[in-house]
Amino acid sequence: MNISFNDLEKNKFIKIDELRHDQIPAFIRPYLKKFNFYTISYNLLVIIPFLFFIIRIIIDYINHSFDSAIISFFAFGITGAFLLIPIHELIHALAYKLVGAKTISFGSDIKNFVFFAAADKFVADYKDFQIIALAPVVTITFISIIILFFISGTLVWSFIGLITVHSMFSGGDFGLLSYFHENRDKEMVTYDDVQNKISYFYSKENF
Repeated sequence: MNISFNDLEKNKFIKIDELRHDQIPAFIRPYLKKFNFYTISYNLLVIIPFLFFIIRIIIDYINHSFDSAIISFFAFGITGAFLLIPIHELIHALAYKLVGAKTISFGSDIKNFVFFAAADKFVADYKDFQIIALAPVVTITFISIIILFFISGTLVWSFIGLITVHSMFSGGDFGLLSYFHENRDKEMVTYDDVQNKISYFYSKENF
């Protein structure tokens, strides 16, 4: 969005929320429980591949053909999801660049297992934030699904595990998107104060 954070109040924006980065899990939790496009998408991305995994195990047990390698390869996928965290944040950074941010930084709150890319004082509107938040999960899930068409055997379950857990790790992105969606009538914008580790949310005064 082509506006400076210093000009928000002059343009009739008022602060409606602030989010300390060490409080992200508590902030997003109620919004992940809302019923909207983002929460539905989040739950489907986590549940559907995991259900495939569970159903396959049940069928194999019934047919007396269970192979423990399936569980091992699924676990490899979980490990892969952890290894993808830096790539996930790098994709966020590229998305920030795409919508006009100049300077990107990275941060984490290991205690709460929170990792993030931030563009200091860059003002993003809902449309910008959709691109920033969805870029990693869309990119990584899409590539994983394409790969699934070219592999077979137990290796498939590594990518099923990766999709499941990477989607679960994207809960922060979907939670914040749900927050924007629930406030979509307020013409909201947001920016990060990297030094103080706070995100601010503003809306137009007439709302």
